[in-house]
Amino acid sequence: MPGWIAETARDMTDTVELWVKAGSDGERLGGDGEDITLSYEDEIVDYVEKAFPYPSLKHLPGEADNVTADLFRIFCFFIKEVNTDPKALTNELIRIDRFLGETDTSFLTGNEIKLIDCKVLSRLHSIRIACKTLKEFEIPVDLHNLWHYMESGYNSEAFTKSCPSDQEIVMYWAERPDTPNLLSSQKRAQLCRQRPLFTFIVPKDTRKSE
Repeated sequence: MPGWIAETARDMTDTVELWVKAGSDGERLGGDGEDITLSYEDEIVDYVEKAFPYPSLKHLPGEADNVTADLFRIFCFFIKEVNTDPKALTNELIRIDRFLGETDTSFLTGNEIKLIDCKVLSRLHSIRIACKTLKEFEIPVDLHNLWHYMESGYNSEAFTKSCPSDQEIVMYWAERPDTPNLLSSQKRAQLCRQRPLFTFIVPKDTRKSE
């Protein structure tokens, strides 16, 4: 997600020329004494806002925040098997779908990507990829507004350039110490051998009938 925030900000401004100092062997990337490491979301956002002040990715707090506030928590409960019933996750997805149907915009707060979209779209994509492989759960195809929203994200170069592969997403959640053993050693080895796959196409059945 942080990478997408940076990509989104950069795509909306002039091109930035980046010079990287080589490592001690003259080939590998090396650190610089003036480099900084940002690990927390708020720090990353503040840095990006200063580096790319216009247009701002921030948005005014509103109903979009309320509607999406519990999505990640409920997703984590489901994939970690704190709650094995997918009903709560499905209800959260329905809630977002209805909100998007009322807004009639490409993104949560308008037709431009904002910080909230960087968060929510990344989480929806993780739900789509990880839950299908690890939990045999798929986002219902009749949530047309939600799928249209995800497609808007997939059409953003900032998203596609910063999004990890399907295999990386699955392995991240499968290898977390607080996640049950949802992936067999055979399936794990198979994922590691595969060429990186990026699922950025929405199913045809998700489109509204004209």
